[in-house]
Amino acid sequence: MKNLVAIVFFLCVAVLSVSQHAPNDKSTSAIVHASTATPRPSETDMEIQRKLAKFTKYLVWVGALQFVALILQAVVFYRTLRQIDRQAGIMDGHSQHLKDLATAASNNALAASLNAQAVINAERPWVSVNVKQLFNNTRVLNFEMTNEGRTPAEIISYVVKWQFRMTADDLPIPPFYGPEEIPANKFFAPRETPRQIFSYDTTIPPNDSERLAQLHNDWRFVFYGVVRYASTLATVGGDKSMHETRFCCWYSPTKRIEPVAGGPDEYNLHT
Repeated sequence: MKNLVAIVFFLCVAVLSVSQHAPNDKSTSAIVHASTATPRPSETDMEIQRKLAKFTKYLVWVGALQFVALILQAVVFYRTLRQIDRQAGIMDGHSQHLKDLATAASNNALAASLNAQAVINAERPWVSVNVKQLFNNTRVLNFEMTNEGRTPAEIISYVVKWQFRMTADDLPIPPFYGPEEIPANKFFAPRETPRQIFSYDTTIPPNDSERLAQLHNDWRFVFYGVVRYASTLATVGGDKSMHETRFCCWYSPTKRIEPVAGGPDEYNLHT
């Protein structure tokens, strides 16, 4: 800013110096008289020269004023740009602050949602299916469901299927369960006595060919099923919270071992 003021002052001094050295009426007349002694110019020529000198002086002043105006305009533009840059920096700071606040609010909302879900999961019903093997001169498998949660469950439906296969890992995806059974008593309290939903006697051969395949190729009984149930906890929208338990296991009578959990992940889910 100090440099610009100095430049303007220098230009003003230069303009004054030019104006002082510009020819006036008397000097112009003397010069014209001395240089044109013969022949003597007319009064009309001298008047024209005086007017040209006056107009030249005016033009010098006008140019100087225009130059000074341009300098001042440049100073104003420069200060305006500095203000704009300063305001832009402030706005950037505010924008970043708002972004930080939005991120913090989103994180808080996510944390609150996770905490609420954790409370719901701790209080909701959890229905599981267990397989028990009975040895009374037979190899009978009993499938029982248990409510291991803290609140009652409403059993919607369930089904258990079985196939005679060499492995449970190649079951078709997605699972197809077919028609499901609807229980007469849907209320299932927590820690209530386990309810039997399916039973199968593996000593009864499916048929002669499958029994022969089982003895020579180690084929297995593959059991799979699903239990669908609802939580009795109230929800915000009033809708029931639906859940399901999928299970899968295999059993080999020739190895005389307990049923083993297996099958693809799609057959073993808890929602």
